[in-house]
Amino acid sequence: MNALDKIAPSPKAAEEATAEAMARHFAAFASLHWRLGMDHPDAAQARHSTNLAIAYHGLTCLLREMPSREGDRVAKELWETWDSDGGAGVDLWNWLEEYGIDHKAIDAIARQVTAANPEAGTQAGMGGAA
Repeated sequence: MNALDKIAPSPKAAEEATAEAMARHFAAFASLHWRLGMDHPDAAQARHSTNLAIAYHGLTCLLREMPSREGDRVAKELWETWDSDGGAGVDLWNWLEEYGIDHKAIDAIARQVTAANPEAGTQAGMGGAA
């Protein structure tokens, strides 16, 4: 268990994944990264943390504003997707197709970013990685 999970635990099972539980954890995660975005001495890490803060703020806002029953359904669906191997990738692929966005264009951008900064490595985005 990391320090953030001691303050605002992330759901550990689908049954625990309610809109309130996930919004609570995401709010803490977003707040941590908001602070890191302001204070981190490495500019690239500060930008990355700011981007995470904004994304998780959006998730928190959406979960908080949904009607309870619908919010809990969405929270459980998110948890199950993120817990599965590749579920989010499948969703993203399908959504790109639905929106008429060529996945190869996204892949090309990713290759350009990676080539421009090969030593940066990858960054984990989920709350448990903080």
